[in-house]
Amino acid sequence: MKEVLATKKKNIGLLATNATMYMGLYQKNIENKYLNCITPDKESQDKVMESIYLLKSGNKKMAEAIMKKQAEALFSRGAEIIVLGCTEVPVILENEINNYPDKYIDSTSTLVRASIHWYESRVGKQNLMINKNI
Repeated sequence: MKEVLATKKKNIGLLATNATMYMGLYQKNIENKYLNCITPDKESQDKVMESIYLLKSGNKKMAEAIMKKQAEALFSRGAEIIVLGCTEVPVILENEINNYPDKYIDSTSTLVRASIHWYESRVGKQNLMINKNI
């Protein structure tokens, strides 16, 4: 949530798997901060899942085309930034993220950075650099 809040955006889009959407964790956290969470409608969510399945079957190009349309749909509905709430979506939208880094928040990368920060706060940066078993 820190990265979302740091953007100072009020309308937050969310792209994720059905299971992640069903859990509602992102939506609840976003809305608890008095922000608007914009999610795909049923038809668009089906396309999100189709894109993820295409990636898993090895067809990244088609997956990217479909997912990009879903991101564009969220932006057209007012999303100012989109949270990529699962591991597959950042892989699919890699080119978009590289071209427009201020439009997306990759939750996986955010988790990795937070984990490293937590570890460094416990053992120190030098220990992280010295420990070659990590």
